[in-house]
Amino acid sequence: AAGRLRGAVTITPSVDAQGNASVAFNIDTGARPTDLGFFTEVLDAVEAELASRDLTLGLALDEFQRLQTLTGTELEWPLKEMLERHRRIAYVLAGSERTIVQQMLDNKKAGLWKVLDLLEVGPIAPPVMATWLQDRAAATGVNIPPGAADLILRLAGPRTRDIVQLARAVWDLTHDRVAVSDDDVAQAMDLLVHEQDALHQRAWRGFSDLERRILLVIAADPTMQPTAAKTLQTHKLGPKTTVGRAVHQLIAQEVLVQAKRDAHHFDDPFFRRWIELNVFVDLGRPVPPLLPAPAASIPTKEDATGETTLES
Repeated sequence: AAGRLRGAVTITPSVDAQGNASVAFNIDTGARPTDLGFFTEVLDAVEAELASRDLTLGLALDEFQRLQTLTGTELEWPLKEMLERHRRIAYVLAGSERTIVQQMLDNKKAGLWKVLDLLEVGPIAPPVMATWLQDRAAATGVNIPPGAADLILRLAGPRTRDIVQLARAVWDLTHDRVAVSDDDVAQAMDLLVHEQDALHQRAWRGFSDLERRILLVIAADPTMQPTAAKTLQTHKLGPKTTVGRAVHQLIAQEVLVQAKRDAHHFDDPFFRRWIELNVFVDLGRPVPPLLPAPAASIPTKEDATGETTLES
């Protein structure tokens, strides 16, 4: 294994802002054949080394489901065999593609059936995430007020990756200013969406006409049930069974996420905003503002006694 690894693996030590040391391992898939045999051979070598030292190791494989795409090989049975063979390595398999991971675990005829304990990792609590954003920004001299931090979380949604992506865009826009405003957050959101325009255009062109109409309906009102009789009639979507299949396909592709009471929302908040900024305009619809309209000022007048009264 060591011979095959030579030139294929890079080890990079680093230290974060708090002084915590870490090590990153990178496998150059272009340097050696990308097959599961190579992957398992590496881990067999790690297992043997641990046994020789009488040690155990906790090993996390991030986005493990991509091994199947990378190698072009069915993953479940080889992975099951490896997990059961290695006694010195405790594995944590992490994956963000929920649909693919769930299919691997739910298939009773596949190798991972009842092999792994499933642990759902939910979103970080908004107050905790908002405080973290403010602290990280403050360390660079940028002040994110509580209201702006809450707005970042509201626009980006619950997923940490999206929150951090928007927060970085806000920082790029405002790092030379005293404080971040709500307008800065809204501007950063739209700039980020504009930067991803080519990606969203390709995604939009890949949908069928019915899928596009469903996405438009949900972008306009996430609480609307696509298969409800009123929705089908109002938006002329077609038969309920056909629409239901299209919605199921969009969920399987992780474009939509089903929420409570059959409501749906976009998995990618930046894609939804792209639809608002681009497709809504093409259809003559107004673009929804990211910030609420300022409250209208109420005119006043002073009466004869010098007291201020409200105009009726």
